[in-house]
Amino acid sequence: MINYLKIFLTAFCSALILTPIIKNLALKFNFVSFPKEDRWHRKPTAILGGVAIFMAVMLGLIPVLKSSDKQIFGFFIGSALMFTCGVIDDIKKLAPQVKILFQIIASCIVIYFGISIRINPVYLQNLPPPFVEIIDILVVPLTIIWIIGITNAFNLLDNMDGLCAGIAAISSLMLFMSGLFTANLLISMTAICLAGACFGFLPFNFNSAKIFMGDSGSMFLGFSLSLIALMGTSARTFSNLMVTLAIPVFILAVPIFDTTLVTLIRTINGRSILKGGKDHTSHRLVSLGLSEKKTVVLLYIISILFGVIALAYSRLDVLVVSVFAVLILIVLFFLGMFLSEVKTYNNTEIEAARRRKIDEGKVILNTFIFNKRKIAEVIIDFLLICAAYYSAYLLRFEGSISGHNAYLLKTSLPWVIIIKLASFYYFNLYKGIWHYVGISDLISIVKASTAGSVMSILFITFIYRFRDHSRVVFIIDWMLTLLFIFFARIIYRVTQEYFYGFQGGRKILIFGAGACGELLLREIKHNKELNYKPVGFIDDDKKKKGKLIHGLPILGGRGDIGRYVREKNIEEIIIAVPSLSKELCGDILETARQFNVTCKSLTKVMDIEKWV
Repeated sequence: MINYLKIFLTAFCSALILTPIIKNLALKFNFVSFPKEDRWHRKPTAILGGVAIFMAVMLGLIPVLKSSDKQIFGFFIGSALMFTCGVIDDIKKLAPQVKILFQIIASCIVIYFGISIRINPVYLQNLPPPFVEIIDILVVPLTIIWIIGITNAFNLLDNMDGLCAGIAAISSLMLFMSGLFTANLLISMTAICLAGACFGFLPFNFNSAKIFMGDSGSMFLGFSLSLIALMGTSARTFSNLMVTLAIPVFILAVPIFDTTLVTLIRTINGRSILKGGKDHTSHRLVSLGLSEKKTVVLLYIISILFGVIALAYSRLDVLVVSVFAVLILIVLFFLGMFLSEVKTYNNTEIEAARRRKIDEGKVILNTFIFNKRKIAEVIIDFLLICAAYYSAYLLRFEGSISGHNAYLLKTSLPWVIIIKLASFYYFNLYKGIWHYVGISDLISIVKASTAGSVMSILFITFIYRFRDHSRVVFIIDWMLTLLFIFFARIIYRVTQEYFYGFQGGRKILIFGAGACGELLLREIKHNKELNYKPVGFIDDDKKKKGKLIHGLPILGGRGDIGRYVREKNIEEIIIAVPSLSKELCGDILETARQFNVTCKSLTKVMDIEKWV
């Protein structure tokens, strides 16, 4: 452990010392990134921080060169080539195709030195020979795709102060721990060195950044992490092929998620994937009202969470962790759906891009896949049904499923899936709009889940005479299905409500804490175009004072309006009492005039004028 600490401190101290030196040199020779329309920063900032990171990593890895493993030499040569490509791009701006060419060449070099997707033959021994040969053939192109994908994912992730360096540091630490768990010395040493360099650079790059890492840093970090994730995959001690492949994906979940989100949305909107922009995950979170620091910290937390899931695979039952991972991935999917609706460009620009796409005949993805939202809902329900059924067996048999029970699970699960999905369809679960899920939707979910569970029991009784099946399993399954399905429907609303508290807008008081006021508050929360930020309700009913409506407090009565206008910098008052008399309306209007705030009133919803 002392050797790991030495490597970490060497890289950390080197980055801490070298970064300010590189920053001063960059400013002296005018290597500066200026604010642009498609960039996030607002002031000229020194670049080439990647030079400090690269040099710190190389210094930290000097003891590792004693290793006889040729993979470390492949790591040195390939990462040095990628760093060189990044430096040239920072200084002269390489064309995208040239950068891809560099990445392919560097990938081929590291493959030559033995760094690739290597599947333990034990996993393949039951496959027919043709499939084994196909897998062997696909290893090289899949490795190149993996390396290029992760390299560019980190390159895209470098879009906000401290984000790329922090995520790289967290990912490196998780890979370090993974190497410890599998007794892989090379992974552990390389990863802890990379973590040290990132932590040493982070104080100068966190908000507000004094220096950017540039492509020389982001491409080097992405390339290095993609290699570390691949090193020694054939030597992993895990007993499951899925686990071996899932661990690096989970550890690098944040850059993979961001790249996927940006790629899909830009494809839909007809924007170039290779062009810079302010439409990344981090930018969308800031648009929702989070500060830049909170956004970066939130993404750090998500990265840590997925890293812990990856590490749990080596310590806990694979099935238990897989169920938990499915639930977390579904939450991430809904977060992606929610973020995709955040506007980052004006409507005219989006419409023009889409029109160009239609004119070019590139509308297959948009029409065939991305408009099929209900398909995604069915797939999510399918995964949740499976997760509930597996969890029911795990809970019933205390985390250990015997061979016979595993056989019962395997043979009954297909029928459970078919019956429950049919029940969900019959009870119209796929006709609801998840933005507005409420009590009626909960009732439908209870009906659909109950009917699906009862029909499953009846069917299995009819086919298998319910022989050896546990009744407790089906009771637990019913409860978990109910919980999971409602959780999937409500998570979108929860996300919406959470970010609502951060959004800006004109501060308003709502006069009237009744049905009309509640309706107005819901509309404001769902309709961002109104650009309102309610601060509280005003109501003359003293019994309501201090209570909450959708989290918004009822502050006091009509006599308190002036006080709260001053204290909370209110800009507008909206009267949401359609039956309010003209005299009372006049009093409120006069108060608004005294404090120079706008006053508006809602008309009666039921007053429908006959035109014909």
